[in-house]
Amino acid sequence: EKRQEVDSRRAEVEWRAAELVTAVESAAAAAQLESERQAAIQARIDERRAAERAEVEAAEAAEAEAAAREVRKKEKEAEKKKRHKEKLKLKKEEDKAEKARQAELEALEAAKRAAAVKCGECGEGILAGTASFEVMGHKFCSTTCVQ
Repeated sequence: EKRQEVDSRRAEVEWRAAELVTAVESAAAAAQLESERQAAIQARIDERRAAERAEVEAAEAAEAEAAAREVRKKEKEAEKKKRHKEKLKLKKEEDKAEKARQAELEALEAAKRAAAVKCGECGEGILAGTASFEVMGHKFCSTTCVQ
């Protein structure tokens, strides 16, 4: 019976030692699982932060691109306005030159009408200092009128 009691105590000590080892291994496994869980949580947080940063960078890039587009648009409009002004100025100068030519032609025509010497064929006035043709005592304004 004593032997049985000693064996029983020995088995109980071994059982407790095994339970202690199991508890330590269980605590280590739980700590490992908690560590892995914390790492997974931190990885998700890091991913969210990276996604937020990427989103902010994309928004900033889009904003910069929109600003650049607006600047290009304004430059284009300014260039268009400048070309339009130049075109109007050129048209105004052309109109002014055309009016000057017209006035010069009208003055020439008026001088021809008032001229004392007239063409023998068409009756148009011949201005002094211009090339005129004289044939058989008559003056002509051009070779066409002479024939």
